[in-house]
Amino acid sequence: MTSIAREIGPRIFMGFITVSAGLVMVGMGLVNNWKEIAALRVILSLFEAGLFPAAVFSSAADMSSKVDWMVYGLEQMEQLQGHNGWRWNFIIEGVSAVAVGQMGFVLIVDFPEDGRPHDGS
Repeated sequence: MTSIAREIGPRIFMGFITVSAGLVMVGMGLVNNWKEIAALRVILSLFEAGLFPAAVFSSAADMSSKVDWMVYGLEQMEQLQGHNGWRWNFIIEGVSAVAVGQMGFVLIVDFPEDGRPHDGS
């Protein structure tokens, strides 16, 4: 995975993986049976497996860590819009991961030599 990140650049690679993982997580909140969630979990694992080496490679921190109080709050959204609380957990975390991934396309610097100059520093 690091060779792919090196080839296309960590900014695009990590942004793509994060957005893709977020979309899969949203899908996990909308499944109808255990077979669908199992298939999506396998796909999510593939994206997560690519994110860690790229994050270590580019020295970036994983910004999608879970916060216990947020998960608890999402589970209290039982039957809102006809979805169980556990579904809202996947939907909201997935949408958040998509947003963070999209910011990564802009904010992550591919390589130190490609860094953008900062004003006033």
